[in-house]
Amino acid sequence: MGNAVYTWQVPWGIYVWLDVYYGFILMATLIYAYERHLGLTLLIFFIMCWTGNMIAAAWLLWRAPDIYDRIAHPRTPA
Repeated sequence: MGNAVYTWQVPWGIYVWLDVYYGFILMATLIYAYERHLGLTLLIFFIMCWTGNMIAAAWLLWRAPDIYDRIAHPRTPA
């Protein structure tokens, strides 16, 4: 029996897998909120499901300067 199949059969394994996939969904939601491009978001989500959070980390590093600017210098409404 494979390790992935075994982990779905024990309570801690179910918790770990649900935690991982909820993280993927939350990160994909953040990416969609920032990018507003469903195709890119779905692509990144499926890559995250296949490879893990390295793609999410790469996206954060790529967008970090602009995200930082938006947080540090919020736009004031006119």
